[in-house]
Amino acid sequence: MCGATLLLLGCGPASAGVSTASPTPSAAATLATAFFTVTAPPGWRDVRITATITRQLQLPGSPLLLLETPPPPPVVRGVNDVTADIVISQLQQPLAAAQIAPYLESVAAAGATGISTPMSLMVSGASGTAVTYTHSIQGTSGMSEDILIDEGGATYEVVLNTSSYAFTRHLAALQSVFATWRWMAGD
Repeated sequence: MCGATLLLLGCGPASAGVSTASPTPSAAATLATAFFTVTAPPGWRDVRITATITRQLQLPGSPLLLLETPPPPPVVRGVNDVTADIVISQLQQPLAAAQIAPYLESVAAAGATGISTPMSLMVSGASGTAVTYTHSIQGTSGMSEDILIDEGGATYEVVLNTSSYAFTRHLAALQSVFATWRWMAGD
């Protein structure tokens, strides 16, 4: 159960704004895992996932990719001072269809509010389910989108964390990640 392990957000990382990794700039870089490839949106950088980052993310699965971008100007403390992130992980155990909505809605236990009705979507031919919600990120009004994707007998979680102020802009970046998502052969 993910809700009990979270600090600020859904079943994904509580990391928005707390990365200490040295980011690697990516100019439309294609990033590959053993399961899929994606292209980093302009202005977003691939952060090398270390043991420290893994502990900070507090994921209920294995982290695969972490992308970050600084807040868009104007940066105002408590309004738009959050380093946004997109975290992609693979859950330890795949979820059955009946488990997906309760898993996504469990973010309420960590203080999330305004949780949307689960929405269906497709990512490179695989079915997914998403919710959006609001929460506090280190005192700043935050907003997240949490997506579960089923592919090849595995469940992947993708979480966008950002300030409420920058959510629309960063949601477009997440959609560009999905537009470039390609499953590796055999998955």
